[in-house]
Amino acid sequence: MAPAAVQATLEQLNALGYACGPGVADNVPSGLTQWRCPGTVAGNPAVVDVDGNDNGVAGVTIAINSIDPATSRNEFRRLATALSPLTAQPDLGSALDNWTGAQDPKFVGGARVNGECYATQCLVFITSVDGPTEPLRLP
Repeated sequence: MAPAAVQATLEQLNALGYACGPGVADNVPSGLTQWRCPGTVAGNPAVVDVDGNDNGVAGVTIAINSIDPATSRNEFRRLATALSPLTAQPDLGSALDNWTGAQDPKFVGGARVNGECYATQCLVFITSVDGPTEPLRLP
């Protein structure tokens, strides 16, 4: 069972069509657990990874097997307006509005948002500006 500080995020992902599995240690000495949530976005296989612990969600990674940045931008916007704690920062969803696939980190409130497209997929990372193991503290 996920800690209460992460459970709502996983339930929201399930409601959005992702299937979150049990958490596993993230294999680095961070003390974080990672929940892998596979799904489909615009017909493409996708995975949302949620990193967190008893203190809360420390990061969210969106990986979509599409090289179209617009597909990832749209899914990021959808998740940013539907998942706690991301919803606490109202303008977070627009952080990637002009993103074209190259790394271009943005800072919105207490979150760092970055994306990058590779040969087979695009990734979007949302982490705390306080560090990768710290919970997201949005407004």
